[in-house]
Amino acid sequence: PIFVKEKELLFSVIHDITERKQMEALLKESEEKFRLMTEQNLLGVIILQDGFVQYVNQAAAILTEYSVQEALNWELNGFARLFHPDDLKFVMQQAQKKQEGAKDVVTHYSYRIITKSGKVKWLDQYSKTIVFEGENADLITIVDITERKDTEEALQKASHDLKNVQAQLVQTGKLAAIGELAAGVAHELNQPLTVIRIIAQRLLKRFGKNSGGIDKMKDDLGSIEKNTTRMMKIINHLRAFSRQTTTEFKPIDVNKVIQDCFQMIGEQLRLRNIEVIQEFSD
Repeated sequence: PIFVKEKELLFSVIHDITERKQMEALLKESEEKFRLMTEQNLLGVIILQDGFVQYVNQAAAILTEYSVQEALNWELNGFARLFHPDDLKFVMQQAQKKQEGAKDVVTHYSYRIITKSGKVKWLDQYSKTIVFEGENADLITIVDITERKDTEEALQKASHDLKNVQAQLVQTGKLAAIGELAAGVAHELNQPLTVIRIIAQRLLKRFGKNSGGIDKMKDDLGSIEKNTTRMMKIINHLRAFSRQTTTEFKPIDVNKVIQDCFQMIGEQLRLRNIEVIQEFSD
């Protein structure tokens, strides 16, 4: 009340607070939406500020099996109990770099945690710097990818097992092919052996008669060396073909491979009057 000319009057000052109320309503609505989004979503949300946990939603608590209240009492180092020993060093290094403002921080990566009950889970994490209550903070979102990782590991194991089966099938096929080649190989080896035997008999007779020159003996010995070399190559090719080996990829001379094949079948082709003209590129 105020007095004007000895009369008491009521003086009121009013302010328009419509905009403030609207802002409060919007803020309250925004906070409610954030709460509903984080509490009812399967996406875990954690806010770290100055090395302390400032916010944890229910989804993150469910993933780790620790209560929201337990997590809110953690410092940054308190998270160490969560991480799998094989992933702990990397995760803590990234968190430390984040605190120090380093530029080479990895913001999106996967790691394993050990829950309160001792289960191992795979989490996929994404972190981002936000403003929380007027100061910078780290918004961390986590999602359970354990099932996906288990599926990937199962596929890798299945692929490894399949490769082993394929290797066994290839080896079985090689042995079966050797069985089919046995008759041809016997023929291939029998021919040079026959030549060697005939030449050896001829040399024995020649020595017995003390006849024949050195040059003729050199020709016979050269023929023996040629045929024994041929037999050795055939046997070595069979050994290499039948041997179980690991796959090794490297540059090869394809021309030599083809020529080696003709050493196996060349005599059979010649006996059948088949001439193969080989014209290889470099």
